[in-house]
Amino acid sequence: MKITKVHSLGNDFLIIDEEENPCIKEKATLARRICARHTGIGADGLLLISVKDKDMGFVNFRIFNADGTEAEVSGNGLRCAAAYLYYQKKNRVSQNHFFNNRRKSRK
Repeated sequence: MKITKVHSLGNDFLIIDEEENPCIKEKATLARRICARHTGIGADGLLLISVKDKDMGFVNFRIFNADGTEAEVSGNGLRCAAAYLYYQKKNRVSQNHFFNNRRKSRK
């Protein structure tokens, strides 16, 4: 499983691209295990992203806190996800549209 660790303004996150790792079932359990500072990789949260349309910049985005709870939104998490998409050349556009189950935000 490919995991990328990123940080922004005092927060650190682990990013997993669900297109590259489609078999993740227990997302909350995975977040708790890999975000644990003493027994896992260690991070404030887990970002699961999935590019749905490279030409339009549509990205599904889910955030799990280190305790396994799902967050609605995170400014630093969005910033990290946008940087990841840019540096990994995942989209063909300069503006991304992030979607989660609850809300749409732009970065």
